[in-house]
Amino acid sequence: MSTFHLHRRTRPDGPYVSEDMGVPERKEPREPGPAYVFVPTLGACCILVFYILFGGLFAADRGAAVVTPRADPNALSVATWNVAAINNNPFEYWITHDDKAYNELMADVQAFVSEPGSRDVPVSEVFTDAMWGELEAAMTGAGWAGVPDVAAIWNGDFRNRKIVTEFLKDGTLGKKRLASMPDRVTNTIRTASGSVMRPTVINCFSGGDLGSGDAWWANWKAFFFSKKIDGKPVYELLLPIKRSKYPALSEAEEKISIPLQTLAGAIFDAILVHMMNAVAPKTWQPLRAELCAALNSKKDARTAKILETVYGDADVVFLQETAASFGAAAKAGPLGASYHVVSPASLDPKRDQNSLVLLSRARFPDAARVSELSDDVLAALGKAPVAAGDLLAIVAFDASNRPYVFASFHGDTNGLATQPVLDAVLARVGKIGLGGAKFVFGMDANAYSVAREGYQAAAPYQAHVVEKGLASQYGDAADVDVKRFTTFNARTYLQPQLNKAVAFADRYTDVNVDRNPKDFVLFRGYELVSTTRDNTGEKNYVDDMMFPTLAFPSDHAVTAVVLAPVAAEAVAADAADEPDAPAAEIRDDFGNLISIPSKKTKKSSSKKASSKSSTERRASEADATTAAPEKASAPEEASTPEEASAAPAAAHTIFDGEGNAIVVPAASEPEEEEAAPHVIHDSEGNEIVVPAAKKKKSSKKKSSKTKAAATY
Repeated sequence: MSTFHLHRRTRPDGPYVSEDMGVPERKEPREPGPAYVFVPTLGACCILVFYILFGGLFAADRGAAVVTPRADPNALSVATWNVAAINNNPFEYWITHDDKAYNELMADVQAFVSEPGSRDVPVSEVFTDAMWGELEAAMTGAGWAGVPDVAAIWNGDFRNRKIVTEFLKDGTLGKKRLASMPDRVTNTIRTASGSVMRPTVINCFSGGDLGSGDAWWANWKAFFFSKKIDGKPVYELLLPIKRSKYPALSEAEEKISIPLQTLAGAIFDAILVHMMNAVAPKTWQPLRAELCAALNSKKDARTAKILETVYGDADVVFLQETAASFGAAAKAGPLGASYHVVSPASLDPKRDQNSLVLLSRARFPDAARVSELSDDVLAALGKAPVAAGDLLAIVAFDASNRPYVFASFHGDTNGLATQPVLDAVLARVGKIGLGGAKFVFGMDANAYSVAREGYQAAAPYQAHVVEKGLASQYGDAADVDVKRFTTFNARTYLQPQLNKAVAFADRYTDVNVDRNPKDFVLFRGYELVSTTRDNTGEKNYVDDMMFPTLAFPSDHAVTAVVLAPVAAEAVAADAADEPDAPAAEIRDDFGNLISIPSKKTKKSSSKKASSKSSTERRASEADATTAAPEKASAPEEASTPEEASAAPAAAHTIFDGEGNAIVVPAASEPEEEEAAPHVIHDSEGNEIVVPAAKKKKSSKKKSSKTKAAATY
């Protein structure tokens, strides 16, 4: 029975009071009906459905990782991305921008340069005689030789030239590098305390107003001759221009190249400031600040955000052209919590463009077992155009103790090093006995859609990849879709090499447009499940959109693949004498399952059921060719992986729980002077006693271990 007070009102608008002056009345309890169960259950189901439908959207808004479920837990999700070195010039490339003011500005600049008309005034009206006089005094005060000769060039040549047709568009000045060389050295100078920028239109200078020629000149002169970097004035950073490298330069010009390039650089900057204040005096500086935030100062943060939220489910990420500061920030931030951020031992401090490999901590938990092969590969390349930091090649082991080879590479502009680097990596991998390990290589191959002399074309490179027993995101056939572009960019008229500028209307046809299938993911031991490109930062590719954009900070698309492991070879022991003898399964250095008979199993023969894919067969043939010289004869001691791989064909090479190579004999070897058994671990961590090889009494004792993988 349940007891409760009945209430009534003493008047229509009065409060409820207990009937009979609070004396409780008795009432039969109500039994729970179907609604007591149905209504709460229905409510819970509605909440669950709502969460399933919309919870992912809310999570994405909060910046949570977008996770793509995979049916096969052994599948490998991979992405490669040339994040592009930070561009100091926010106006250098055409970008896709919704702001009408930006598009009008760039169109007006193009018109100014293409058809200057009456605006093509003499240089002396922009860089005045008074400015030249101050520059001449400053250069003389710096102690430079050749200033009188430069004065003669100013008075007899430069001051009378038209600013566009005879200076900006003068191809000879470009070939002599008189404007581009000082820009390269002084555009943005990186110091321990931050970046120092020359007062010019084509960087992110924010140290003063550039709204007039006079305001610009005061800042420019102070930067060159008063500003100090590490205790030295900026002008001491200028480099002589060598005639041996730039033959358009005369011998006389080579001798005075320091003061001559200073004058040419000053005129170039003065013309750009004049032009911008002529076409968009009120908008160009705010627009430049917006572009600098997206493409320069916040570029690394935006890049990391895309990797964290959009590609946070990848097992391996290959990056190219990263600055050392990006790697350090990645290690200290959310990326470092999810990935081992692996960088080359030999970084490039000058160009500051380095390749990285990000390994999922869940898939590859032990960073101590990651070792680098890069220096050995580079040593074998000779004079190939590869700079420090361009290549990172490593060996890693997953949670099941299976070896992998990963490499990340940034090719030279013409792509001429791409093929030799691949060959050298494969040769080194075969030499150390890991030719059968899973192999994945992400790269900016700098391959081009149209074949031309002196450049690596995409189609022959894909054919070479297949010939080497590998496949790419294009598959394992020699054919390649050369219009599956991963770059689409072109230079504007706001940069010092106007011979490479492209009119917006010519962005699909001009030879200087970079619209090519440059990026590759190469692999062996896997089959391609899916592949995508992304130039939006949202796993989507817009074909006709030039990039970078304000949302997507690189001029290379992300190339992503999902790979499924090929069917492993099943090697079963034919225990004829004792068919019921237990056998332990472990993985060899090819990742294949092998049955190891117990010590009590008698002599027996084993049969191999091969299920190799065509890609694996080609890979085996390629590796056999590469490693043939080292497998000619078996060494006395298997002290290295390559020596272990040179054991008799009947034996198997495996890796124990510490990554050491062990030669396991076939069951049919003759029993002579059995050594002590060796304890290893299978793929599930169980201990297995492996009988030692039966050795003849006259032979020397063989070592069962190699150097740890970290010595590769």
